[in-house]
Amino acid sequence: MDDPLDIPPILSRGAMIKRHSARSDWQAVIDIQEWRWEAIRYNLEQNQRELNLRLWLREALPLLEAYLYLGKDNYASGLVNFWRQSPDWNRIKQYAISLAEKYGNKSFAERWK
Repeated sequence: MDDPLDIPPILSRGAMIKRHSARSDWQAVIDIQEWRWEAIRYNLEQNQRELNLRLWLREALPLLEAYLYLGKDNYASGLVNFWRQSPDWNRIKQYAISLAEKYGNKSFAERWK
């Protein structure tokens, strides 16, 4: 049986996210990633060692950008607060801060520092 989290497959998903991001179709990014993130998050709560930079870049970063662009501050804050548990947080936080600054959310940028 195929993994339901691999729908759409990773290569297609990456291309779709890239295309929607380039068009600033951030709701489409959320539609692709949010349900996946909720399923992945449940598993990561049990094993925080898997909260790594690679997973952040692939799963969480596009979602954070969409949240920030659309002003979904509570969702953005919750996502970043979860990732603070990562052993890679010092590297990950630079991405979060850069996005907050890019979208003019200075309070988040300061808080995430």
